[in-house]
Amino acid sequence: MTGEGRGMAVDSWGRARDILSAAGLPADTLAGLATLGGGTYNAVEELRLTVIMLTETVPRAVGEEHEAWVRQMVDPELLAALAEIEEPAPRKRPSAATGPT
Repeated sequence: MTGEGRGMAVDSWGRARDILSAAGLPADTLAGLATLGGGTYNAVEELRLTVIMLTETVPRAVGEEHEAWVRQMVDPELLAALAEIEEPAPRKRPSAATGPT
């Protein structure tokens, strides 16, 4: 990672790119970041990513069996995940950093 080791300064953009790479995401998806307030001992930053989603204009016919599987297997997990994030973490909106310095 950028700046590993004692006493080395690490810029936010480099650290964010390292985190994305470690998570298996392309570092060039980083579109922006902002320092969030409220951290007591650690800096907290919001990473903004560029995501491109391709959708079909005409949905595929998947059949009743697949739809039943989605309702039985996927829907409960999706609803549980949404329930966990129902209440977003509080944050202060700082002046956003728009690019590397």
